[in-house]
Amino acid sequence: MWTSLFLCWLVHAVSAAEKECEPCRFASNIKPYEVQGREIVVQSVHGTGRTGNVFKRLLTFMRYSYTCNVLLHLPPADDRHSAYEPHITAFDFRNRSDVIERKCHEGAVTGTIGKIAMTLKSIKWSDQRFRSNVQVLKCMRWYVGVCRKGYCDNLTYLPDGALSIHIRQGDLFPANYGKKPSVEDRGQPPLSTYLSALGFRNWTAAIIFAEKTQQQSPTYQMLRQLQRYKVTSFKIVFSEDRGSSWAEDFHGLLCSKAVVTAATSFSETQQLGWQEEVYGPGCSYLGCGGCRGVSGAKFYSIKPRDYHGLRVFKNTPEDWVNMLLSQSGKPTLCK
Repeated sequence: MWTSLFLCWLVHAVSAAEKECEPCRFASNIKPYEVQGREIVVQSVHGTGRTGNVFKRLLTFMRYSYTCNVLLHLPPADDRHSAYEPHITAFDFRNRSDVIERKCHEGAVTGTIGKIAMTLKSIKWSDQRFRSNVQVLKCMRWYVGVCRKGYCDNLTYLPDGALSIHIRQGDLFPANYGKKPSVEDRGQPPLSTYLSALGFRNWTAAIIFAEKTQQQSPTYQMLRQLQRYKVTSFKIVFSEDRGSSWAEDFHGLLCSKAVVTAATSFSETQQLGWQEEVYGPGCSYLGCGGCRGVSGAKFYSIKPRDYHGLRVFKNTPEDWVNMLLSQSGKPTLCK
């Protein structure tokens, strides 16, 4: 009996440990402008796009600071961008043993490194010259907020065994049918990508996270039809029916064990959450080319066939038909 009790305790202890973030060894309590030397103070996240673009810029700032041995201060959460719940905002990379590299002086950050204040516009969000590694991602987890104690508790709308689906729509699908979207080179996966994921496992439910808007994608509308006519053996639930905010949806996506991500810069944040499985239209669209997330998630590619909408989408009738009728393969593990 004691052996059984010990094994039960051990399993519980391991499960609890898996839900704890590894520490960021560069976390700091230093306040802005308290030290002499190499310091960056990012004052604001405003005016740099939405959650995905903000995340990419924040990550680039952290990658730059790690590579170049800089003390970095990121902005706390504010009312205009409350999707993040920062737990740690200061990261001191100055005492790393690596030699400062020449590329740190090549002007990726506008201004001279020292006692300077910046906004996110001060750095090229797509700059790939600076190293990103597991230490940087561990620290980003603490900034985004997923490491807060109880972060994933009491999310009753996320049952065990559920599949969460993120659908991007809005500006990509103008309300006037046939009108060109604001951005034509950011098309979305076809309906079959989501159907392939839905049929991959015996899910207990499907939770659809999508912006509440009149500019709805054809994929969103078809999933609504599946819900209406109860086509699946499990329940399909839309986050907008709960009246949730984007911050709440973002929180839910980071806590979901299985996620299908849209083709968007936001997908890179899936490296930071508590996912066990992440699905997308290709390994490159998952933000890290098939790497595992910090929490050990597995990434699966669901490759569309005969589909042009990921490259160019002009919201034409032909584009809608292509999105609804193109086929996709089965989920394949990224390596």
